[in-house]
Amino acid sequence: SDEGKGEPLSLQAFMTGRQEVMGSMVVRNAMVEDHDDLVPVFRAQQVDAEQFGEFFLAQMIQAQDGGNRALVAESGGRAVGLLAMTAEVQLTALQEAFELEAFDFFVQGYAEEAERVRQAHIARTRKLREDHAQRSEQARAEAAQQVEEEFRQWLAEQKAQEEEEGHEEDEGKSEE
Repeated sequence: SDEGKGEPLSLQAFMTGRQEVMGSMVVRNAMVEDHDDLVPVFRAQQVDAEQFGEFFLAQMIQAQDGGNRALVAESGGRAVGLLAMTAEVQLTALQEAFELEAFDFFVQGYAEEAERVRQAHIARTRKLREDHAQRSEQARAEAAQQVEEEFRQWLAEQKAQEEEEGHEEDEGKSEE
């Protein structure tokens, strides 16, 4: 068959530079005065932004120090983007939430610690798989039990129906 062997597919691609769309952009340290420009940016990215409080961004910007930094992208005299960084990384939370084995679990220079984290990851993965297998087996057993019970009920209904039909036939013969 000639299906799929027709004319070659013709594609076009268009490209434009960022500056043609947005103009020039400057990245600089954030200032508390950027708060009003950044609130809509933050809310657009964070569905539940209200939970952080009305002045969360201003407080975060004001709290900058050696371990915490906030940068803004400015275009046309307005802050249009925010990057917040911290040195206070909760490594254990990241290791538990993400597959980081390809990155040695973000552990550097400590082979023993990396191996401990790897073993913990393997154990956690094994436990998750065992729990899943156990829940799956339990669900299969419950489903089988339910099917068997419904089948028993169906058989009982069939037997009762046959007995009723047989009883009606007997009554019909006795009337003759």
